[in-house]
Amino acid sequence: MKKILVFILLLIIVTPIKAQFHQGLYTFRKLPLNRLYNPSAEIRNEKEILFPIISHIQIESQLYGFTLQEIFSNSTANQTIENFIDTKNGREHIWINEMVNLFYYGFRDKSETKFWSFGVYQEVQAYSFYPADVVDVAYYGNQLDKKYNAGNLRTQGVALTVYHAGLTYNPKYNKYTFGGRIKLYNSMASIDAVHNNGTVTTIKNSSTNKVDILIDGKIRANSSGLISFSNGNQIVKNSIFSGNMGLGVDIGATYEFNNYWSTSISIIDVGAIYSSIDNSNYQLKGKHTFEGVTIYDPDSSSGDFWDEMIDRFNDDIEQSSNNNSFILTMPPKLFASVSYTLEGDKRRPRSYRSTCSYHSNNYFTPKHHFTFTSYNKLLHNYWDWALGISYMGEINPWLGVQTNYLFSPYDKTNIGAGISIRINPVLIYFSVDNIPGLFDLNNTHSAGAFIGVNFVF
Repeated sequence: MKKILVFILLLIIVTPIKAQFHQGLYTFRKLPLNRLYNPSAEIRNEKEILFPIISHIQIESQLYGFTLQEIFSNSTANQTIENFIDTKNGREHIWINEMVNLFYYGFRDKSETKFWSFGVYQEVQAYSFYPADVVDVAYYGNQLDKKYNAGNLRTQGVALTVYHAGLTYNPKYNKYTFGGRIKLYNSMASIDAVHNNGTVTTIKNSSTNKVDILIDGKIRANSSGLISFSNGNQIVKNSIFSGNMGLGVDIGATYEFNNYWSTSISIIDVGAIYSSIDNSNYQLKGKHTFEGVTIYDPDSSSGDFWDEMIDRFNDDIEQSSNNNSFILTMPPKLFASVSYTLEGDKRRPRSYRSTCSYHSNNYFTPKHHFTFTSYNKLLHNYWDWALGISYMGEINPWLGVQTNYLFSPYDKTNIGAGISIRINPVLIYFSVDNIPGLFDLNNTHSAGAFIGVNFVF
């Protein structure tokens, strides 16, 4: 029975939906929303218009720790669980990301050196670390003189609407391009439980020759907007303006060494949300010792045994709830890349090309881009990372193709591909992640796709 309960716990905790760092969108230069992940992306169009929902829908997922075949195989389930528990250290985690673009508009000003853009999108970001010590105790039981860490009970999530405005600036005849974006976060619902700490230790008391369990820690969970989810009208209202607001910024810079080599760096979602409405907060804090723990025998123990033990626990451990305001810090992302471009226009300097419109006869579009990218995001105090190699080919003015490979601690066989077709002024694109996994779903670890229809001029 214990193994069945632990197996169910692992299915809930360790079967995640995990975003693949937006590698397909970050390196797909032909797409307008590439600018959301690289604010200093090359200025390509005079105008960009993205309409609600159809302009961009993004869904990504990953199964980490188990494959479907391992989960549903009776012959390997127990061994798989034990192997998993024995090899994990609490750094493993779930990361969820979903995004739907609601509106986006961008235009180049008369100076031809600045590109302004603004819009609205809906997004969900959430992560939860695998509680290694909790699962260890549930499966194997307490071990003497071992401290079990309660600090790896860390979860954060937010569903929000983001209003944003940005500027990309490329001075004429200059190798630098700079970009920035300011964001107004509107939180529809959130939970923040990442500031936990404490230990549970089992020791043998030499004076009584019995086992004591020492508890010392602080567990806190703040939430906002969850109560409103029972009211459909309130959900719609909160999606526009909930009162739980925050600010964030994106910044980026690109430097072009010559017609072939360039490098970019961008930092996304540096910001926080202040939640003061519809809050529900809970906290456990204190120190307590279960002295002389023995196996409970109802025939030889007082009927008040459990009541007395619970009363002593409640006296030592402060339990409280409130609706106080709290601040949720957004997980920042850091992207850095180096690109090599083939078939550059040697007759014109690249700085001149970047100030001309996409459809102008004077504008030369590089044909083949090879990019090496480092993807990083900060989850509380842990850096999640991946390395990617991608190819983006602009075959002709109306057709673009892309393929990419992503290496991360969670997946070493992630190969994706995408295509964009432009029928003036309509740009249609589609990208899929982890193509090999589509042919072996039982053993796949990840899957994802995004699709959209844009208007560019």
